[in-house]
Amino acid sequence: MLILPRHDLSQLNTLGLACTARAWCQIQSTEALVDALQWADAQQLPVVVLGQGSNVLLPPVLDALVLQIAIPACQVIGRDGDRIRVKVGAGENWHQLVEKTLKMGCFGLENLALIPGLAGAAPVQNIGAYGVELADFVSSVTCLNRLTLEAAELSRQQCTFAYRDSFFKSDAGRGWIITDMVLDLWQQAQVNVTYGGLSDELQRNGITEPEPWQVKDAVVAIRRRKLPDPIESPNAGSFFKNPVVSAEKAGSLLKKWPQMPQYPQPNSSLKLAAAWLIEAAGWKGKSLGPVAMSEQQALVLVNRGGATLDDVLDLELAVQSAVDTMFGLRLEREPLCYRLDGSIIS
Repeated sequence: MLILPRHDLSQLNTLGLACTARAWCQIQSTEALVDALQWADAQQLPVVVLGQGSNVLLPPVLDALVLQIAIPACQVIGRDGDRIRVKVGAGENWHQLVEKTLKMGCFGLENLALIPGLAGAAPVQNIGAYGVELADFVSSVTCLNRLTLEAAELSRQQCTFAYRDSFFKSDAGRGWIITDMVLDLWQQAQVNVTYGGLSDELQRNGITEPEPWQVKDAVVAIRRRKLPDPIESPNAGSFFKNPVVSAEKAGSLLKKWPQMPQYPQPNSSLKLAAAWLIEAAGWKGKSLGPVAMSEQQALVLVNRGGATLDDVLDLELAVQSAVDTMFGLRLEREPLCYRLDGSIIS
């Protein structure tokens, strides 16, 4: 275990915010994780877990031990009926994992292709795209308690997955660090192309009975076309969650804006498109200092060079205020936002 002091994180967060960590360590085993946590305790330092930095907002200084979990694993550990059980280490690159599982003949993750980040962050956010959520496939998540250093295996139910949410985003859940998880994938192809944009993409390519790898390729093509590349335009992906509202609220909005996209949810609520709301409020492509809402995708906040966390939060507030004034809706930030001491800004 090698702990590096005063480590530059500016290249370790996709929004490209300048940030220096008091200390940094890459973790490749549960044993190394325990050692690092004991070191942080002896130094009286808080601990921040940072994967590939694709869904975080960092302050100029993090007075904490920053851990990058790089525990590898991608192996079949069992079969049950039409399902195949795969153990996944928290350090696996997510998109590479999607491709690995397809090559292994394990199906279901193809709709989640090209989502940035590591596998260990996926349950925290309950990543989802094109009609599929990670929660559809999680059997269990193994994690380590930061204080007691005891390991626990949480079932899917104990993870309390919800839209872009999980137990791990709660106050209690932040006390646990994910080391691996078990996914129940399909042994036979079970493609899900119910999402309109995905089915349209496949039809444009003349594919009427898609194979899982064709679904994956279609998702990759859509994402590359719609979303700015973090290498070219530093960003943290979708900056705001799509708001979910009651049928009554959705109905009143639709009367005034009949063109507003609305997506029915299982509990009779409706999900609205945050990108549409932001564009309608006049913020697509609009800058505030060195940050802007992308011209390519209104939901994505981009760093045009030299931005700080304060710049990002100023633009966040401006967009929230504009949408609230126009629609009576408060957009909620999606990336985790850290203070200097490693705590989360809600």
